Amino acid sequence: VHPTYKTPTKNIWVIWAISVVFVVLGQLAGQTTIYQLLIYQLVWLWCVSWAFTLKAAFNFRKRYPNEAAKLPWKVPLWPLTPIIGGVGVFLCAFAMFQDIYANYGGPITIGFAAAGLIIVGGLKVTTAHIKPDHVR
Repeated sequence: VHPTYKTPTKNIWVIWAISVVFVVLGQLAGQTTIYQLLIYQLVWLWCVSWAFTLKAAFNFRKRYPNEAAKLPWKVPLWPLTPIIGGVGVFLCAFAMFQDIYANYGGPITIGFAAAGLIIVGGLKVTTAHIKPDHVR
């Protein structure tokens, strides 16, 4: 975590590096089936991370309204901005699943969705206990 901004700097760099590797591999090897499925996983993880972030923002403001009011920054047009973001995440995931279905058919799409739901369910269970440092 960055000492000043409290952002997961290492994680951001890792995701950036993975994305760059995928782009380079796509240019060098062509868009093979494995390449496309890995890119779909990257998009799915992006959608899930943004969905968790948006949900966490709403949960934090609901559970800790006094702490949210003390934050040194404000979300512009709250709650409209995160709602628009949520719609964008949904549309991105929907378009991704439409593309998987069009290219690979129903069984691959269902398997991809099931694997994603298992991962998301596991993440939800493992992160359910996390609270802000000052609330513990």
